Parts: sequence; structure tokens; C-alpha cells
Amino acid sequence: MIDVTGDRSDYEILQSQVERLFPSQSCLKLTVRMTNGKFFPINFWADSFRLTLGADTLAPSNALNQIVDANSTQTGEVAFTIPNAPANGSLRIRMGDIEGELTLQIC
Repeated sequence: MIDVTGDRSDYEILQSQVERLFPSQSCLKLTVRMTNGKFFPINFWADSFRLTLGADTLAPSNALNQIVDANSTQTGEVAFTIPNAPANGSLRIRMGDIEGELTLQIC
């Protein structure tokens, strides 16, 4: 679980899957649950996520864009187009000025 905001909102990676697209590319799909513990709705969108692999920082290849109501949870998928090679990297989730990071090993 990544506590990004430090004030009752967090993200949990529920599942990860790598799907081969082409001989040189795959798609990393992350199923993410966002919990909004605040008293107002907040946005749950792909723009909050970045994947760093080596020297490259990648934006999601899909357009997740949901509103999570106050004191509730929602699940969505964040996808990244990645090279077909094992790699170590990190997933960054940013909300305003606060950022959380999770180390990943992609096989």
C-alpha cells in the first residue's frame, strides 16, 4: 500500500500482469484500489502515475479518469507500454505536492 497524501487517502496494488503486445513491447497492467478517506471527492486518474525503468520515465498508456467519492474506495487499471525485457523499476504516484514510490521487478 502507498500512502500518497498522508491524510487518509491511499493506493493499493491489487494485481499486476504483463501482456505481450509485439516482439519488442509488452503491456504492464496494474489493478489499483484507491481509498479516499477525505470528506470530499477526489480524482483517481492515470496522470498521477509514472513508471521509471532505467533512465526512462513512462506515462500510462491508458486514460483512467474516475472520481472517488468521500469515504469510499474504487478500483481501476493503470497500463504502461514497456520493453520486452526483465527490468527493475519504480512506480511513482503523485497527488499534489506529495509523492509515494514502490519498487517493482518486472519479469
